[in-house]
Amino acid sequence: MAQRLTGKIKVDTSSVQGEGSYLMLSALTLGEMRAIIERQDGEGAVRVPYAEIAPHITEWNWVNIKGEPLPVPSVDPGVLDFLTDEERQFVSRVFFSGGRTEQDSKNSSSG
Repeated sequence: MAQRLTGKIKVDTSSVQGEGSYLMLSALTLGEMRAIIERQDGEGAVRVPYAEIAPHITEWNWVNIKGEPLPVPSVDPGVLDFLTDEERQFVSRVFFSGGRTEQDSKNSSSG
């Protein structure tokens, strides 16, 4: 039986959630990418509701300010409302870069 071997990316999130933290991001389908591109404004900016990002975060080990585990967004999309602004920006950057973090970009440009 066929099985998709690609499409999940493990992202190091230690810059916003501390050492050892991560999230698993599932890849966008071609149709999802097309819908996002069609929503670009005249300057290339895209606004995607977090409800559309949540299904792509299939696993993580994030915690709230009290250190309590947060539910996975693909199961409970409302959890994204409890993220700090810095965490939300991180999630958006990673989502739109296909799982690449700023550190990944620095590493690839320095080598």
